[in-house]
Amino acid sequence: MAILLFRIAAVLCFLAVALGAFGAHSLRSTLELRGMLDVWNKAVLYHFYTAIGLLILALFGSINRGP
Repeated sequence: MAILLFRIAAVLCFLAVALGAFGAHSLRSTLELRGMLDVWNKAVLYHFYTAIGLLILALFGSINRGP
């Protein structure tokens, strides 16, 4: 179970970085035009926090489980 959570957390971390880069490079002009750049940045930040939290839970679960 911990391995599955670890893999999901890794994918979510990758997605957070990819979405942040996509917003910073490809969507920047569109987001600025609509006044949504701060919203996008905050959403990506919260996504990243959630992914890191899941990663910590996966690592904590694997440590507590033992051999």
